[in-house]
Amino acid sequence: MGAGADNSTVRTSTLAPAGGPAVAVQEDPPAVLSAQKSLRRPSGGLDRTKSLRSEASGLQMQDSGLTESVMGEEAGPQKSPEQAANWLSRLTFWWLRGLIATGWKKALELEDLPLLPEGDWADNVAPRFGKHFHEEEKKEDKSLFRPLLKTFGAQLWITGILQLIYVLLGLTSPLFLNSTLTYIQEGQNTGNFMYKIFGHYYGYYAAGALLVVPTVALLIQNQFQQMSFRMGVQVKTALIVTVYGKSLKLSNAARQEKSVGEIVTLMQVDTDKVSQTTPFIHITWSGLVQIFGNLGILIYYIGWPALVGFAVLLVTVPTQGRLVNKMMDMQRSIMKNTSARVKIVNEVLQGMRVVKSYAWESPFKNAVKAVRSQELASMRRRVFYRALMVCIMLSNPAVIMVVTFAFYAGVANQTLDAATVFTAVSLFNSLRAPLMMYPFIINALLSGQVSMKRLTRFVSLPELPPNRITDLDADQPAAAPATDGAQDSPTPAVSSDADVMLKVEKSDFRWAGPPAGEKKPNLAAIKSGIGATSFGARTVAGLHAGARSFARIGSMVTKPFNKSAPAQVVAAKEEVKVEEPFSLVDISLEVKRGQLVAIVGPVGSGKSSLSSALLGEMDQTAGAPVGMRGSLAFCTQQAWIMNSTLRENVLFGRKMEPERYQRVLSACALNEDLAVLPDGDMTEIGERGINLSGGQKQRVSLARAAYADADIYILDDPLSAVDAHVGAHLFQQCITGLLANKTRVFVTNQLQYVPAVDLIVLLKDGHIAARGTYDQLMAAGTEFGALMKSSGADSNSVAQGDLEAVVKKGRADYKEKKRADKSVADRGGRQRLARKEAGTGRLVEAETRAKGNLKLSVYKKYWTEASLLVPLLVFCLFGLVQAIDAYNRYWLSYWTENKYNQGLAFYLGIYAALAFAYAFFIYIRTLGFFLLGLWTARILHEGILSSILRAPMAFFDTTPVGRILNRFSMDQSYIDENLSMSWNMFLNMLFSAAGSFIVIVIVTPWFLAVLAPMALLYAYMQQVYRRTARELKRVDAVTKSPIYQQFTETLNGLPTIRAYRQQDRFNDLGHIKLDHNNRAFFLLRSCDRWLSVRLGMMGNFMVSAAALLAIVKKGIYAGQAGISIDYALAVTQSLTMLVQNMTDTENQMNAVERMYEYRDGIQLEAASVVEDNRPDPAWPQHGAIEVEGLSMRYREGLRLVLQDVSFSVQAGEKIGVVGRTGSGKSSLMLCLFRLVEPAAGRIVIDGVDIASIGLEDLRRKLSIIPQDPVLFSGTVSSLTGKLEAEVVEYGENFSVGERQLLCLARVLLRNSRVLIMDEATSSVDFETDRLIQATIRTHLKDTTMLIIAHRINTVIDASRILLLEDGHLAEYDTPAALLDTPDSKFAALVQATGDESAEHLRRVARGEEDYFAAYEKLQEATDVDVAEEFVERGEQAGSLEETDATKVDLKRSAGEGSSKDGPA
Repeated sequence: MGAGADNSTVRTSTLAPAGGPAVAVQEDPPAVLSAQKSLRRPSGGLDRTKSLRSEASGLQMQDSGLTESVMGEEAGPQKSPEQAANWLSRLTFWWLRGLIATGWKKALELEDLPLLPEGDWADNVAPRFGKHFHEEEKKEDKSLFRPLLKTFGAQLWITGILQLIYVLLGLTSPLFLNSTLTYIQEGQNTGNFMYKIFGHYYGYYAAGALLVVPTVALLIQNQFQQMSFRMGVQVKTALIVTVYGKSLKLSNAARQEKSVGEIVTLMQVDTDKVSQTTPFIHITWSGLVQIFGNLGILIYYIGWPALVGFAVLLVTVPTQGRLVNKMMDMQRSIMKNTSARVKIVNEVLQGMRVVKSYAWESPFKNAVKAVRSQELASMRRRVFYRALMVCIMLSNPAVIMVVTFAFYAGVANQTLDAATVFTAVSLFNSLRAPLMMYPFIINALLSGQVSMKRLTRFVSLPELPPNRITDLDADQPAAAPATDGAQDSPTPAVSSDADVMLKVEKSDFRWAGPPAGEKKPNLAAIKSGIGATSFGARTVAGLHAGARSFARIGSMVTKPFNKSAPAQVVAAKEEVKVEEPFSLVDISLEVKRGQLVAIVGPVGSGKSSLSSALLGEMDQTAGAPVGMRGSLAFCTQQAWIMNSTLRENVLFGRKMEPERYQRVLSACALNEDLAVLPDGDMTEIGERGINLSGGQKQRVSLARAAYADADIYILDDPLSAVDAHVGAHLFQQCITGLLANKTRVFVTNQLQYVPAVDLIVLLKDGHIAARGTYDQLMAAGTEFGALMKSSGADSNSVAQGDLEAVVKKGRADYKEKKRADKSVADRGGRQRLARKEAGTGRLVEAETRAKGNLKLSVYKKYWTEASLLVPLLVFCLFGLVQAIDAYNRYWLSYWTENKYNQGLAFYLGIYAALAFAYAFFIYIRTLGFFLLGLWTARILHEGILSSILRAPMAFFDTTPVGRILNRFSMDQSYIDENLSMSWNMFLNMLFSAAGSFIVIVIVTPWFLAVLAPMALLYAYMQQVYRRTARELKRVDAVTKSPIYQQFTETLNGLPTIRAYRQQDRFNDLGHIKLDHNNRAFFLLRSCDRWLSVRLGMMGNFMVSAAALLAIVKKGIYAGQAGISIDYALAVTQSLTMLVQNMTDTENQMNAVERMYEYRDGIQLEAASVVEDNRPDPAWPQHGAIEVEGLSMRYREGLRLVLQDVSFSVQAGEKIGVVGRTGSGKSSLMLCLFRLVEPAAGRIVIDGVDIASIGLEDLRRKLSIIPQDPVLFSGTVSSLTGKLEAEVVEYGENFSVGERQLLCLARVLLRNSRVLIMDEATSSVDFETDRLIQATIRTHLKDTTMLIIAHRINTVIDASRILLLEDGHLAEYDTPAALLDTPDSKFAALVQATGDESAEHLRRVARGEEDYFAAYEKLQEATDVDVAEEFVERGEQAGSLEETDATKVDLKRSAGEGSSKDGPA
């Protein structure tokens, strides 16, 4: 249920959990919610879905991830009227009358559309295809074509029969035309076959037959088209479901091979291209039937010269074959570059906050443009071949007629008469229809073939083995693979100990990757020229001693890097050396029922990898599979949050149980947050949890795990992003409270909690170095004691009783400070973005769409975007080509009448000249048109890319990435590939229809009596159709975004989804969203058929009327009658195709409209550079900051989140910024980077008002280490400057701690005078944190720093503490002064860490104890040798084994070692 659901469907209950305030929790409405669907799919999948849809009665998918809002039954869609229609209604598409009437009255919405027929539901189509696909998976040479053929073979046969009947009926029209012209020319010709059947008035019967037979053919053709499009919808559905299902099972190696952007392209673009081939399969062979059938009739009328013309046709076949091969090669290149472009755009969108903070818009824009230029280069080359192909197809009939009539009149010495000539012309024009379609057919088939191969490669990628986890409760092992859509279930295994819940025995695990030393292409890594100075060996020593896995960054930071180096893109041909993937070796672990096991170790030791190994996400290379007993819940190190309500994020598909739900909220410290959220637990959470703080996201993730009520819990550092007292609360109330009887594996860097666990496992370099209870390890005098001592946890650790005191103190203090009546939008940080309107919890609004006619300004901008002159020339060429074609027909009439009393050479010469002029101008027209379209597409892409990169952060916080990606993928694909072709066909049909009517009226003026009412009826029909079709296309476009948004979200949260075994639920949600989109698309195509039937009947009536008028009119020449009837036959097809092409073009122009919406409709940030007010290149020289009366709100209408904040920071000061969640800490940092502009006040850095200079000039001079570290695919050099170690998408081959270290390296290289650290060390262990802090204080001692931290120890020795509360500056003084103030809020925060820890922190603040005394020697190091000596000693002191450390050669450290806590 969405946040904005009708209050009438919601009941509220107020519960008062123990120790917390009463919280209003909304109860579920009676309708079925997605969050409460069964996790398992029942055997009757279709029956389950029918029941769900029936109860939901109009489930409306909102563009907000997994959120579904349920409407009342009276407003919901009804069953498919097609299913209830009789045969006549289906034949004439009368069953669409209700929808078309609604579309005439109002702009259609999703709820106005009837449901799909049950046979088209994804739940029906997927199992049919899946059955054959699973058989195909067993083969070595997998192919998607074979299972598709088996699934849809019967439909293919039926449509083939219908198409054959249509083609055979179509061959009769020239016969009836010949009889009509013969009757006009010779009167009662007793030799005509019609005379033998109908007698003296056979001409009238022939004219009537031109109405009846084509109408029958018309009805059959439209049934063929309807069934073909239905099959196309089903094919696309089957492929999307298969791709989505495959993505849920991909192995880690496969996920690294295919980025999220590439997989989205496969699902969005490639499946569409394959589905578009279905209508063309039969047209391919039926076109040949038409060609040979017409050839046979030609031979009957004009004899062997017809074979000469056919020979000319055959000569062009090899040329067309070569063109096809060329275009196929280019299509492969285009698709490859499209995937690469979408991948980069996706990464930029996912990391936009970092991109803007570092002013990396230009480098990333250049990277996208570099790939786009390669994409356009292939498209430009293809344009010449496509234009030539169109020219050959369209001009072939004219050239063939020249050759045929030359041989007929010149060699065979036959006299050209009107009946024979125009029958031949009609037959040659019948050839034109299939020949005109072949460019589009070939283009579609080529694209489909390339896409089919890409999809086949994807579905052939390796999957996680189904038996990777064994069931300890089973009696026998089983290795049966999972069936389609089935949950991954543990494979049975033998176990003798019923208390063992988790077991790993002598197993090795390895992240998938190429062999060590292998060369791999560097995928367009971005070198942003971020610059640095040489920091010397001390920086190397500090980083290296802190994290041995980070040693390869060492040599980089010792070398100068050119600060002024321009942004550039590394050529894709460059290669990088791939290092050995990280491995876990000889892992043995046994966890018993109810045990709490802590996994500890330094950064890069393998803690997160062990979590992944237990989940089955790592490749197991030795030992027995991981054994588990019972269900599993998982809490990731970086919380994965769905774009849905907070409740749905917690329930995660499980049934709502209010009492249990409240216990979980209380244990996870979420009650206070719910009390102030604008819509309680029904507040919508933005994509990637954008409107939650890091701590809130982590607590929601933990609540999801706690609510799962699983048997086994794997918690990967769940306390890293929370405050000290909140962490203590979570540990006591949740981990050791609510989950006390559960089996828990607790990965943590918070060593103060390890005394309270049952078992401690110490990891080092991928193996278990020690294990035992806390007392055992401390008593043994092992390296664990040294680790505890070095972290300060030995003295600061608290037992369970102490934890209660900490929690009590922190909770009381929190309640005292909070204001319950404040909305989250007024409590600071990113939460302001959660309230679009006062009192609502909706953040991401449904995607807007235009209604009514497409604005003329859209057409004007599109046609004049690239040039004013070229479109005028193209329009003139359309008119010229049509004039040549019309005069060509008239010249044939003159020839048959010998109007000029000239010989054969005269008439044939001019006729040939006209034919070749026709071909030449078609090529010029088509080439110019396609190039103009490509030119416009390039400008549009550059415009929207620039606009998106310059959009404010508020836009990205409220707009799903999938919605933006849809512009860069599907919409851009329409503009690149289809729009120019659609415009070309529409204008061709428009000029053809106009020319036809003009000629018919000139020849038979009485035809105006028929044309006038037909024109009015035609205008009315097309207007009715366009109103409905236009809105259906817009609904189709809007309903696409939720599909790809969920798909992207699923890929990002894949480990979580698989850990909870919720693949089926996400599949079900995907099916429903897919059905919503298919409803609009299928109805759109059905409306095409509705129009085709009616306009076709009108056209057939006009043909018959033209023939009857020609018969009854006295004195008309047969040649003129032939022109009139021939054009009438042509206009029948032209009318239908004209309206359909006009609508298709208008529908595809929606893509242009959507592009303009983002290019011109987004309010942009301030200028990147203010040319007349650029700061000095050396600015800021000192880093002094003055904040004067700063107030800020996230948008107009919201309250101020910072209110009159004023303070000053001296150059080089280290300011600790503290405050509770929502106090305004992040808001202050956003103001510094101008990610949000202040409402009042100003910020001055070294005398420069930052609001007066350009954003790029500002942001390039500042640096930030974010709480959520963001890495981009490429190499480490693209992040820091020099190294060539590969970084996969999102940096997933590094642990979160290592990513934070890489972000630190960025900062060291930039050497900024102002640095923001936003909880930058939350995911590293204490040892590494201390070393990082020491390095910063040593080598960034002249840098002004603002440090947001949950660990009070990291700011206790800061120059001053800045404490914010509800957007106000509450305290600002030195730590010692604040601690000496009795009622200081900062002192209360320090005390909340525990008595012993608080006393230690007070001594540090007063200078009585130096927290970093152990690292003073770093400051004394003056050369590499001294630094190496210190590193060696530091490793000996903090090592996890009692062995002599080997001296580290820093000069070679960048090329050695590959210890990564993550897949490589």
